[in-house]
Amino acid sequence: MPESPENLVETTPATASSSTNSWLSTLTKRWLAGATGIAILFGLFALAQPINVSGSPLLLSIMCFFLFTSYWAIFTVALVRLSRSSHPVVDGVILLMLLFALLLLGYAYLYYSLSFYDAEAFTTSIASKISAVYFSVTTLSTVGFGEISPGNDTARLVVMSQMILDLTLLGLGVKLLSQASRNRAQELAHASDSN
Repeated sequence: MPESPENLVETTPATASSSTNSWLSTLTKRWLAGATGIAILFGLFALAQPINVSGSPLLLSIMCFFLFTSYWAIFTVALVRLSRSSHPVVDGVILLMLLFALLLLGYAYLYYSLSFYDAEAFTTSIASKISAVYFSVTTLSTVGFGEISPGNDTARLVVMSQMILDLTLLGLGVKLLSQASRNRAQELAHASDSN
């Protein structure tokens, strides 16, 4: 049975251009949302004052627990969002960037606070937030420590907790998010093929 004229969609250069513009607009909005989230994290990091976590194991534990649970909460939301996303690869990349930023800046804040209140927390003082981010990136990248390394057990515990989360982000996190993105992209391709 032939389709009625109302159901036919004529593909003209104008409709193809409109479709491309809509797609680019959606991607631009998603990238801007991701960049805004990362900018907010950097802004909070820049404005945050150090707190004395070196003298309080309970406060340090609470801070590490908060980082750990925040990371996994965002990770869980990312998996759910990717399973429903119309642009899973883009969303996967944005969510990985947010997870990296949270991990790097959260630990950089802890390192800065530790060094600010305990001169012996690290072999070289982490006197600025840039130095704290540098040390956090060094830990994440597994390059190894050069001029800055943990100088006491409290700092070593914090660094070890970052190493554990780094391994999960690099291993399990990247694998699961990329797999979820790929699965959703395949679902969308199959859905468009059947239409």
